[in-house]
Amino acid sequence: MARKRILIVDDDQSVRLIVSAALQSDDHELADACDGREALAILPGFRPHLVLLDVMMPRLDGYRTCAVLRTTALAADIPVLMMTGLGDEIAIEKACKCGATDFISKPFNRVILRKRVRYLLRAGEILQQWRASERRLRDAHQLARLGDWQWDPVTQTLTISDEARAALGVPSDCDSLAGLLDCLRASDRPRVRSLLDGPGSCRPLSIEHDILLKGGEERSLHHEIVCFDDDATQRRVLTGTVQDVSELRLNQQRVLRLAFFDELTGLPNRAGLYQQLELVLEVAHAIGGSGTVFCVDLDGFKRVNDTLGHDAGDQLLRETKDRLIGCLEQYRQPPMSHESASVARLSGDEFVLVAPQLREPAAVDALAGKVLSAIQRPFILGTQDVFLSASIGIASFRLSAGDGRQAGEAEALLRDADAAMYEARERGGSRFVHYSEAWKERARARLDLESRLRRALERNEFELFYQPKVDCSSRAVLGVEALLRWRCPEVGLIPPMDFVPLAEECGLIVPIGEWVLHQACLQACTWLGRGWDFAMAVNLAARQFRDRDLVALIRQTLTGTGMPPTLLELELTEGTLMDDVKHASSVLAELRQMGVRIAIDDFGTGYSSLSYLRSLPVDTLKIDRSFVRDVTENQDSAAICAAIIGVSKSLRLNVVAEGVETEAQFAFLAAHRCEEIQGYLISRPLAADAFEAWYAGRPGLLRSELESSGTVSLG
Repeated sequence: MARKRILIVDDDQSVRLIVSAALQSDDHELADACDGREALAILPGFRPHLVLLDVMMPRLDGYRTCAVLRTTALAADIPVLMMTGLGDEIAIEKACKCGATDFISKPFNRVILRKRVRYLLRAGEILQQWRASERRLRDAHQLARLGDWQWDPVTQTLTISDEARAALGVPSDCDSLAGLLDCLRASDRPRVRSLLDGPGSCRPLSIEHDILLKGGEERSLHHEIVCFDDDATQRRVLTGTVQDVSELRLNQQRVLRLAFFDELTGLPNRAGLYQQLELVLEVAHAIGGSGTVFCVDLDGFKRVNDTLGHDAGDQLLRETKDRLIGCLEQYRQPPMSHESASVARLSGDEFVLVAPQLREPAAVDALAGKVLSAIQRPFILGTQDVFLSASIGIASFRLSAGDGRQAGEAEALLRDADAAMYEARERGGSRFVHYSEAWKERARARLDLESRLRRALERNEFELFYQPKVDCSSRAVLGVEALLRWRCPEVGLIPPMDFVPLAEECGLIVPIGEWVLHQACLQACTWLGRGWDFAMAVNLAARQFRDRDLVALIRQTLTGTGMPPTLLELELTEGTLMDDVKHASSVLAELRQMGVRIAIDDFGTGYSSLSYLRSLPVDTLKIDRSFVRDVTENQDSAAICAAIIGVSKSLRLNVVAEGVETEAQFAFLAAHRCEEIQGYLISRPLAADAFEAWYAGRPGLLRSELESSGTVSLG
């Protein structure tokens, strides 16, 4: 426990010594002064807990010294014990008026002096604790913007704190209950007065309202008012607190806005849209009604973000909001706000229009066409004109009065419009599509297929089929292409066109692709052990090619299976390579260094640029089957095939024609010196055992024999 500091002030040294001796045993820290001036000089450095002050001193007596002490922040609350030889009542009253806490008469009784000092020190300590508590309470009230007031109806006295005056904006001379009640709404005033007439103490009355101060400031206030019987005064007292909750209300509004509105456009977000739709559907169920929901997706918006930056993209989204609102202006139906047409931003570049009471096909199509036209007008972003279009999905509803509500109606309506929007996008965009009930079964089947697909890999339901590629001159097998098949126990054999796009969309193509690569390499090694040294071609999806671990995976697969890198050929489409030419060039260079061969699949259907053929390390071009199919009947297809073969020769690239089904097609390709062919004319894709049987019964040279004999150059 810290020692207490006591200052003894007396012009008589003997008195100072007597007092010091009396207090020494209590282990106080003592200091003394011979008069008031010296005491005031010592005060800042010593900071006493108690002052013992003589009355009669030269220069500055005890009365004036005490009065000065009470004006300083350091000593305003310090107990002051006046020491006096004057025992008259006038001297004592004068000492109290100067701010003395207590007095003691000379000569001293040491025991009484020590007890008096202990009492005053304890009283001073309690006072300091009370002051600290009062400060904390005042600070808390200020932080909480909380004030209080009390009304005594008997004495007609209003006691109101500064915080309450500030919150209510009442003038300093307001001293009546009527003046206080004027700050409340007129409808709330009788409720407050009724508390005074109630029986005994009552539960608090809570009131929230807004006020407009004289300066024009709006303020939100919360009152808690209670009436109780004061036991001390035996009177009924009305007490209240008032809190300025303006900032709290604003924060609540901000939270609600963030929860239900899009920050960029100010439109309702997904949650806000659901609220609006639920209200629209509730009204439609109650009184009957119809309406239409439009899902609008901006075609090509990602290109704007990628090329002009996100600020430009944000500007475009805000302008899109304005255009969509403009499209709906003629359909708004005030004053029934729940029936007003509205716009929401669902996410990214997807907006939703809600048009209650709009269901007639001609009117719906007219609004959809108006939206398309609005989006197709150029957006001016800085100095750049940007042209976009939109894919619009439409779902309508009609309800009769009294129809029972069903859970998830709003969600189902949005889901239908969203499905129609995706259909519009798959058809090429820049169009609107109405939702069809027939899609539900298709969507359900797709969901079921995805569920089965996610389990297919772990259940070992995938198989590889192999289609041979043969030399045009000798028809000897030079290689095979590994083609994925899915043998689903419940459905049967599923062709790749039915599940590969789904696997790419849901991200399963990467693990499936790893399985294909590993199984194809294992099979190639098995055949290599039999002396069948033809190349194994494996297709890579775009998502696989973008995987940063692709090169490491291929190296690990070759090492783990023992397959020679020169027998592996990876097939990629032009689009995959052109997505990021710099990345493609780097990856292909690493693969080429390992000895892996690269083929461009479906050549002629994508970019078909000679510049990238010259810059990318590729080995083979595969002519797309769409050109081969019409090569004997369509001059354009024939010219394209001849041109691709010619380009391949000029660039010293191998060329493979896929989809060859007739002898006439084969004859054309052979006449134009195409090196390899692949298609049903040679063989359809076969399971491994079926391929082995087919190959074992087929006369022809092996790849190694062709190379050694010089019949074909495999460069």
